[in-house]
Amino acid sequence: MEHSKIRSRFINTAVFFLIMSFSAPVVWGAADVYLIYSGKNKADKKLFLKAFPKEIKVKAYNADLLAVADYSGIQKAVAKFDRAQVIVVIKDRPMEMLKGAKIKKDLFIVGSVKEEVRSASWRLYVLKDGTDLSTFGDRINKKLITKIEDLGKGKEIRAADVLLVDEKALEVQRVVSHLLKMSLGR
Repeated sequence: MEHSKIRSRFINTAVFFLIMSFSAPVVWGAADVYLIYSGKNKADKKLFLKAFPKEIKVKAYNADLLAVADYSGIQKAVAKFDRAQVIVVIKDRPMEMLKGAKIKKDLFIVGSVKEEVRSASWRLYVLKDGTDLSTFGDRINKKLITKIEDLGKGKEIRAADVLLVDEKALEVQRVVSHLLKMSLGR
């Protein structure tokens, strides 16, 4: 190889490493949040996406796509979800489709009392006040939310299993949006 080609490659490599040393590490394509919904709940999906802070990168996933998937297909989807920091599941259908799955990240379940999906980190149900909680028995720590300030901070909110949102005073989407900011540290 010619001396000028070697020198050119060396300079290009040095410039590349110099640029990389001053940039923050980024996982390209990874979302902060996966919003899992059913095709029946597209309107809800739109409401949540509109309510979420713009600085949070959200990817939506239609769980109806899992209807034709076998066990390994569902596990691949769950592995994909685990790339995000928080997973938000809207209503019953996605919970049924992901039955038996164990998510490694924070999991917010909105509008469903089904317990088919587990979280190794934190599982929080966000429900309308007045929802029948009999499926949980007496083993839950529930908290009524009438204003954002009722959420509290850190350990206080992580101690809750169920948040009951008074929809006359506050939108569920706004509560979930605030929870995302807290969970992501923003």
